[in-house]
Amino acid sequence: MSINWNLPACQTGREIGNWKLDSRIRIALLLLTAFGFARTYAQGEGGIPEMEIQIINPLKVTLPKAERNFSKVPALPIEPIMPPIVYDYAVIAFSTPSFSPPVRPLRIKPPELTVPSPNFVSAGFGNYNSPYLRSYISFFPVKSTTIGGLSFFHQSFAKGLVDDENSSSGTTSIMANIKSSNKSVATEAVAGFESRSANFYGYSPGIDVKKDTIKQTYQTYFLSGSISNSKKSDFNYEFRPSFSYLKDKYQAKESDLSLSLNSHYQMKGSNAVLINAAYSLVTRKDSAIATKARHLFKVTPQYQFSPLENLILKAGLTVVFENDSIGKKDFHIYPAASATYHLGKNFGLFASLTGDMEKVSLHTLSSENIWLNSQASIFHTNKTFDFSGGITGDLGGGFGVVAGFDFARLKDYYLFQNDSLNQAKFNAVYDDVTRSNFFAAITFDKGNYSFRIKGDYYSYSTDEQKAAWHRPKYKLDAYVVIKAASKLSIVPRLMVIGGMKAFDFGVASGQITSLSTAVDLSTSLEYNFSGKIGAFLRLNNLLNSDYSLNYHYPVRGFQALAGFTWKF
Repeated sequence: MSINWNLPACQTGREIGNWKLDSRIRIALLLLTAFGFARTYAQGEGGIPEMEIQIINPLKVTLPKAERNFSKVPALPIEPIMPPIVYDYAVIAFSTPSFSPPVRPLRIKPPELTVPSPNFVSAGFGNYNSPYLRSYISFFPVKSTTIGGLSFFHQSFAKGLVDDENSSSGTTSIMANIKSSNKSVATEAVAGFESRSANFYGYSPGIDVKKDTIKQTYQTYFLSGSISNSKKSDFNYEFRPSFSYLKDKYQAKESDLSLSLNSHYQMKGSNAVLINAAYSLVTRKDSAIATKARHLFKVTPQYQFSPLENLILKAGLTVVFENDSIGKKDFHIYPAASATYHLGKNFGLFASLTGDMEKVSLHTLSSENIWLNSQASIFHTNKTFDFSGGITGDLGGGFGVVAGFDFARLKDYYLFQNDSLNQAKFNAVYDDVTRSNFFAAITFDKGNYSFRIKGDYYSYSTDEQKAAWHRPKYKLDAYVVIKAASKLSIVPRLMVIGGMKAFDFGVASGQITSLSTAVDLSTSLEYNFSGKIGAFLRLNNLLNSDYSLNYHYPVRGFQALAGFTWKF
């Protein structure tokens, strides 16, 4: 016997709980009923029959959707980019002009662009009977890959402040040059002649002196050339030979043969190898000086590298051999190190520690002081070390600045001192000097205006001489360039030099004298009437200052020079 009860399905937990309570009662009642029925049946049949009771509960449990809680991964902190990126957006205003193309038949070739001709002649005349002439004539057409020409210059003063013609002077030069290049090699050749004349007018006042007896003239013939790679590559070089021959009005003669080689091999990144070498052979002869060959050879190998970002270092040395008799050693070794460091985009630091044997010749001394005495002693300057450093910067708006210092130890450094017997002439005297220099400059260049102001302050410490004769203590150079369209340009300039000392042999025991500060204000004006014709006016020493850059040699006062320029 089988009994099936189908219990109702429950949908919720509460219904399940209620079902549990009611089902117990129901099961008890069913069991009692079944027991009574079985007992009755057994009594009637004589026993309890087999019976199977099945309780079927079609329960379906449905649970609600579970809520899942996830822990979100926090975002990584943002690291700022150093240096910060600055974006600069320039608003460009652009307007196209109206354009009407000309209608031309195909057989007519369009006109070609006109390239200005480099040929010109500039001539003028000024007070102190001073003619002026400068010109240049090109050898080749303007479109030629080879350029070159002939240049000429002359300016002289027939009079000066001292006895008119006795203080005359002049310079004349003529030079020819040619440059040519192809895909791999560039060459250049220069040849010329220069004549400089002046009079020894630094004699004592009241002395009757004839002009022919005090005249001095230096004539120089020179020839030079160069060969280099025409395009920049990993290996760059320049080889430059030159020869110069100098003679004066008396018996001094000097020849100078020079060879120089500069090379630069660029490696990976900022690494590079630099090798610079130079050789000079100087021979000089004077009335009381026998001809002697003076050799000077030096080579400077350097290695360039960048150990840190924005830092570039050059490390090397300079090896020198020379045969001057003034020193005890012929072989010298100097440091050759430098460093540059960029402070951001607009500023940079620089420093160097170097040394060198600086060539000194009759060419050198006469170019600095034309009133050099005969039989002058000439020796190279041994710069045992030179330490310098500073800062450069771009201030924006067209302004730039540089400031720094230089500290050097100079052995056999030449100074100019008046001769004890004839103070109108200068001797070259040598001493071991420690020189320091502090300098600063500010520049501006934007549009039609530009200027530069540069100042230097020097300090000299001598070993044997009482002062650094005729060396300035401070210098100031300032100029402004003003352009009014393409017609007019004005360039005023101010130069200040002071602190120089000289030794006066005119008194019994001699004494140190200070030269007055030199202040020279000048200006240059140029006006172009057209693309070919223009005029100029140059005014020097506008303040009519009475100063001397060499003791007993006053410069000319106010000077005016007017002329024209013709381009063809």
